[in-house]
Amino acid sequence: MRPARHRRSGAQRRRLGALRARRGLVGTVFASGRALRVDAAQSDPRFRRIEAFGETVYRSFLGVRIASGGRAIGVLSVRHVSQRAVTDGESALLARAAATLGPLVLSAQEPQPPTAAGARAGLVLPGIAASPGACVGVGVAPLPTANLDAVSDRSCEDPTLEEDRFRRAVQEVRAEVRDSGARLARTIPSEAHAMFRMYAALLDDETLFAGGIDRIRAGAWAPGALRAAVAEHTQAFDAMEDPYLRARGEDVRGLARRVLLRLQSSATAATTYPECTVLIGEEVSVARIADVPPELLAGIVCTRGSPHSHAALLARALRIPAVMGVMDATLARCRGGRL
Repeated sequence: MRPARHRRSGAQRRRLGALRARRGLVGTVFASGRALRVDAAQSDPRFRRIEAFGETVYRSFLGVRIASGGRAIGVLSVRHVSQRAVTDGESALLARAAATLGPLVLSAQEPQPPTAAGARAGLVLPGIAASPGACVGVGVAPLPTANLDAVSDRSCEDPTLEEDRFRRAVQEVRAEVRDSGARLARTIPSEAHAMFRMYAALLDDETLFAGGIDRIRAGAWAPGALRAAVAEHTQAFDAMEDPYLRARGEDVRGLARRVLLRLQSSATAATTYPECTVLIGEEVSVARIADVPPELLAGIVCTRGSPHSHAALLARALRIPAVMGVMDATLARCRGGRL
């Protein structure tokens, strides 16, 4: 809702004429800039319902203003037909969503001329600071990528050959991790280098992929067996309250994606990295970071991850800036652009 700025047709003005600007629960949030939680909306004196909108009757309301650069843009609200108390967690989640949406909505409303590289001048990418610093570089999204969640369940014709293919993929990723660690050994502190030894140990650990091997022997194809085994293995990490331990689940998924990539393609095309590379993507793992020569890597921007992830720890060890939790919609436009 942004009543003060938009021009409307006559029909729209007549429909909105029943409610003055900045009235009602949504209007209150927009005018005050404060989040509003109402457990019994119908009995709240600020509640207004306009029949012409065909609005569903609701009883619980949570609203947060969307703003960017001190400029009010709209209101993000959630309504529930039954009367219930809105939790602090729900309020925090909506506040984070509104903070992320602000720059996105603003850039969509006011298109800016593209630069020669194709990125939008002045585009703001809101996210979580995982490593401090500042840089100017070129957005590079390493290809190809592998999506564990998109893998379907299928059967294989020869379980023995499928198991060999699976083990070979794991061995290739193990070699990649060790080579990457060796390349960075002189660049990062020994404590940070220890994570590469941990990754290699994970890939050596039979228990990590034991569930996958069992499924393959039962007739499943390797990618599906890998997806199921990793989901089973990371479930405990994801349920942990400690953010550092919870981030270890993402480390395992990062390794699994490398294995899946090997299973999906017998040859992985090498990526050419320009000077001042800013790695971008859904997930930028430690292995992805190590793929880039340290002298060419300027920064990291990704949609997944946290300041507690090993990717963030490695970025801090390399003394390069890293931003995580950036929306896909904006990041997708930055490939090849100047950041």
